[in-house]
Amino acid sequence: EKMISNDQAVFRYCDDEGKTIDEFPTNPNGSMHNLAAVCNAQGNVMAMMPHPERTEKGNTIFSSMKEFIETGNPVTNHNLSFDRPHYEAANYEANGNATEWVIDMIITDNEASSVKNALDHLGYDISISRQTHWEIETRGDGESILQKIDKTGELYNSNKEFISETTAKDNTASFLVRQKEDMIGRAKLESLTERFEIDGIAELNRGVIWNVTVNGGNFKTVLNEILDTHILFNPLSHECYRIN
Repeated sequence: EKMISNDQAVFRYCDDEGKTIDEFPTNPNGSMHNLAAVCNAQGNVMAMMPHPERTEKGNTIFSSMKEFIETGNPVTNHNLSFDRPHYEAANYEANGNATEWVIDMIITDNEASSVKNALDHLGYDISISRQTHWEIETRGDGESILQKIDKTGELYNSNKEFISETTAKDNTASFLVRQKEDMIGRAKLESLTERFEIDGIAELNRGVIWNVTVNGGNFKTVLNEILDTHILFNPLSHECYRIN
């Protein structure tokens, strides 16, 4: 909201009539305020999610950058400051009417490896793994509905994934991270009900479970510091829950 009031909202997701509708597919990724691109206060640095290089309509962006450089605009330095707030993960309360599927990977999880490498560079002696979490609420014959969902292959790829369980190890904490606007869950629900014509799915939620094992240092302190890096989730667009 502060960036919007400072006129730092460069592009927003909208429909063909220019209306900023905060729903999929107009807003494809759940961006707050439909923001697709923002700039710094000086207006000379822009960050954006869409790829203008993939369409001729994006040429204006690059030509304006070229013009800015060629006209000799001066480069100025500005000190940046940011007070990262401390985040407390609430305890996860499972939906008693839903079935939970925890999905593990057979192959190497490159995303988990990247997060571990980043935390290694910050000096944390930890091990980390990632699982996909599905919460499936059904109506009627739940077992039959779950079997139909399983056969579609929509919620996991049996060639490289399998249904597992949450991790329970010493010195390990598990955090469930969910997008506030669960676009993937909504898209999968639509596919299961419309494409595969499976009736009886009341609700479908997707999340990611991060399992963090602390190998050295104070367990609680290390976990709090890792949460405060926001490397596991973005508190502006995600919700984070402590599982164990």
